[in-house]
Amino acid sequence: MSKEIKRKFKYSISPMALFAIILFAGFTLSLIVNVFLSGEVINTVFFDQGRDTGMDFFNSIAYTVGQKPYSQFGTLYPALANLFFFIIFKSLPFSSEVSWGNSFLEVLVNRNTASGVKASPFAIFIFIVFIIVVIILLFYFISKSINGKQWEKNLFSTSMMISVVVLWAFERGNIIFLSLFGVMFFIKYRNSTNRYLSEMALIALALAAGLKLYPAIFGVLVLIDKQYTKALRLVIYGVVIFFVPFVFFEGLNGFLIFIEILFGFSEVSLNSLGGFSLTEILRSFLVISGVTVTGDILGVCQTIAHILSLCLIIFAIFSKEEWKKLALITIVTIIFPSKSGYYSLIFLIPALIMYLNNYDNTKITHKIYFVLFLLLFTFLPYIDLEFFKNFGDTNYTFFVFQMQLYLLLVVVVIFLDCLFEMVCLVLGNIKLSKSR
Repeated sequence: MSKEIKRKFKYSISPMALFAIILFAGFTLSLIVNVFLSGEVINTVFFDQGRDTGMDFFNSIAYTVGQKPYSQFGTLYPALANLFFFIIFKSLPFSSEVSWGNSFLEVLVNRNTASGVKASPFAIFIFIVFIIVVIILLFYFISKSINGKQWEKNLFSTSMMISVVVLWAFERGNIIFLSLFGVMFFIKYRNSTNRYLSEMALIALALAAGLKLYPAIFGVLVLIDKQYTKALRLVIYGVVIFFVPFVFFEGLNGFLIFIEILFGFSEVSLNSLGGFSLTEILRSFLVISGVTVTGDILGVCQTIAHILSLCLIIFAIFSKEEWKKLALITIVTIIFPSKSGYYSLIFLIPALIMYLNNYDNTKITHKIYFVLFLLLFTFLPYIDLEFFKNFGDTNYTFFVFQMQLYLLLVVVVIFLDCLFEMVCLVLGNIKLSKSR
């Protein structure tokens, strides 16, 4: 090996480190631009112009007062999530004497007043502790999932903290992080030779689904591996963890009301904007294109989402790349529901890590995925455009539009990539697939 080649090899940078460096660069640039534009970048990126910061956390505490989160407040969280917030509520001093509103609307109206949850210094303190714990656990789980040198693990794990997806979830104060930890534990240890870790992995996924429901789709990975007895145990864990917490919240009646609320929430409005399910993305693009979305058109969008999700699951069954199986299942958790928040993209983190661990510089598709993942995760200096202010929805900004577009590009690219793989598989031309 010549000295020149050795020198190039010595100073080559791993895809993991390069990804992290770009994230840091984008975040730094965004902070600088934000200063010069008097906060316009943050105002564009975050929900409701910052008037609702942390309210997924604070409002959820208020909804557990009186232990009637469903009949009184109409909350959408499963009982396990409400149990988490009820424990936080009971840990607040004078919790038996407070009331932040007697209905969902009252809590919403009071959110930034002296009658709101955020007016309590103790609630603020617990929220800060929650964020600190999440940062520590997120750093730990990410670093444990990375192959490479320690400095690369530290660099990438830190960069994830300032990725736009993670910061958005922090701003909302959403417990999706707790669900993510369960998913990451499941992915890492589901095939562990240690039977205790393997069983704990199933429980972790059941807990993740108990908090957010849609992570249950990751259970498909167990079926793909043909581990049917393990899948049965996973179902049992899931049923127990889902139903038992309803004992604390109106019992059977609470469960029935929750199901009613869940189906009501799943109804997508015709001409509203935003959202990251495929139905919501297609609807948004049609609305801003000047199309009046009717019930029939929305039905077509939902049908496309369901058919595409089924195709992605089939692709996951036959895919030869583990990271791609995980990415396909993750995408289904995001695009299949009728409604999906931006923070749900945080579930792409395990797939991103596995992809970077297995990055192949000889594959053009891997380079394309690298760019697409960067677009989804990098905090860039987004500013709103006047065009997006004409639709009457202050939360539908140029930033949201771009994120919807980037996610749609990921869906299209991975669909075409996997379709090509399937064609090669059917034709028996595996060699052609490897040469891409």
